[in-house]
Order: sequence, then structure tokens, then C-alpha cells
Amino acid sequence: MSDTIACHNLNRGISRKGLTAVRGAGLEHRVAESLKRPPSRGELSGALAAHPILMERPVVFAPRGAKLCRPAEEVQALIG
Repeated sequence: MSDTIACHNLNRGISRKGLTAVRGAGLEHRVAESLKRPPSRGELSGALAAHPILMERPVVFAPRGAKLCRPAEEVQALIG
């Protein structure tokens, strides 16, 4: 089994470009369709801990739950 995993959302252009780059590099890889099987909390936590630059959007943790808040108005739905 390959150590390279591409978490891919085929609906997003940037995701398609990333997958194309992995394939173009000739890397043995497997594709995890992120809409069919989202990464687990542990997988995400590990990736973010190792590569904090991945955190490009604000994440808000509140008593009502946690949410990736893009656009910023999404915060109101969580805290309002």
C-alpha cells in the first residue's frame, strides 16, 4: 500500500489540480474521495499539527459546535 493519499473532492478545481500534480509526479498513491469518506478527526488533527499552514480558513469552536467559517458570516450561524 502507498504512503501517499490524495484526499480529493472532484467538485473543486484546486483539488483536481492537486491530484493531477500527484499523478504527474508518478507517485504511487491512493485517492480518498473526501465527500464519500471524510478524513477522521485523528487524520485531520495529525495533518494540521504537522502542517499548520493548511489552516487557511477560520474554525470556530462554540457551545453549539464547531464549524469551518467561510464566508465569515458563517460565524453568526454558530454563535448567534
